[in-house]
Amino acid sequence: VGARGAKLNLDIDEADYSCAIVLDTIENSEIKPGCGAAVPLMVNETIPDRCLVQSISGAGGKVKMVGKKAEDGDIGAVSIKGKGIVSAEIDLPVLNKNTSSEIVDKKDIKEVYDLILKYINK
Repeated sequence: VGARGAKLNLDIDEADYSCAIVLDTIENSEIKPGCGAAVPLMVNETIPDRCLVQSISGAGGKVKMVGKKAEDGDIGAVSIKGKGIVSAEIDLPVLNKNTSSEIVDKKDIKEVYDLILKYINK
């Protein structure tokens, strides 16, 4: 449903969120499956919180920084909701994005999972 899901979810509960980490996929000539997690520094016209990006990338694991991700994601809806929520995005590299034959490397799924756990435990 695109960003509509994020907007609806945040409308339901106006609880106090300290930050939001958006999980998405990326298909980019620089980022291939098997590269590990990718953290974009800009998503379309949204700039993730720099401190949160540094904290995520400093948590460990194979993290590749991406200059700009052209596709829009839920981070655009999340970061401007209400008073705004500190947000960043972690992307899983894929091939054939948004098709019935989308391909992902299992090692990347584990890398993203481990990265999130390390960040939470940090």
